Amino acid sequence: YLGEWHTHPEDDPQPSDDDLTDWRRLARVARFEQEALFFLIAGRVQVRVWEVARGDETVVPLAAHLPTPDADATP
Repeated sequence: YLGEWHTHPEDDPQPSDDDLTDWRRLARVARFEQEALFFLIAGRVQVRVWEVARGDETVVPLAAHLPTPDADATP
């Protein structure tokens, strides 16, 4: 188990208060082997990822991904 993902209807997704509460709960109670869980939100333009360490309350942003134009595409 690595974490959770879902979508938000925003260009640049941000976690809601409900997301943050759920992520912190999962970091406390879920069974997982690694040191942290990862939480991804896919928005309309960007995809963002956060990490919460086992038993920790701190939600750490890890990455934002913007789609890149296809290098083979013609203008």
